Amino acid sequence: MKKITRTLFGTSLLVAVLFTSCKSEQESASQNSYQNRDMIVKAKLEKRIKSKLEYPDSYEFVELTLKDSVLFSDNVKYNKNYYSQIIEADKKIIQKQEMYKKEGSSSYKQEKVERLQAAISKNEKILAEIERVSSGLGDKAYETASCIYTYSFKSKNTSGKDGSYKYIVQAEHAPEYKVTMVAKESNLLASNSHYFPGYDEIMKSFE
Repeated sequence: MKKITRTLFGTSLLVAVLFTSCKSEQESASQNSYQNRDMIVKAKLEKRIKSKLEYPDSYEFVELTLKDSVLFSDNVKYNKNYYSQIIEADKKIIQKQEMYKKEGSSSYKQEKVERLQAAISKNEKILAEIERVSSGLGDKAYETASCIYTYSFKSKNTSGKDGSYKYIVQAEHAPEYKVTMVAKESNLLASNSHYFPGYDEIMKSFE
């Protein structure tokens, strides 16, 4: 009985060690991925900023802090809602047009109805493609689509005096982590691209 107990204890301990080891490796990989992303964004920013400074040698990095991030799954959700709302809005306009037609009103426009019907058909197909493509994303759906950082540095200004500067930065997804905007205020940031893997291909197919 003692031998069985020892065996069970040993097996449980081994499972616990393996689980902890796997978890640690996953956390370490995620941490390294985030650090790599931030290093790439920092390098891109420094290159961009130094090229515009009167005294580039005076540049001194202070801080790059992640403030917010958007996942591919968030962008998928946005796109689904966006096209669903457009479809519903167009259907309501058609319903109103049909009411005008029954009343014999001059407000009824057959060309308008046909144009809206074509738009609805196209947007329903786009929505169906978004559903199809997004369902195959798997774990990639939970990867970062874009990030918002606060970025600060010191440097001499055009007058040669020391100054401190702080910006809001927007960067896109891996692997390029393209910096799309550097602004003083968050309301000046560009709207999100709403990109997810497969998005560009879908849009091109309906051009």
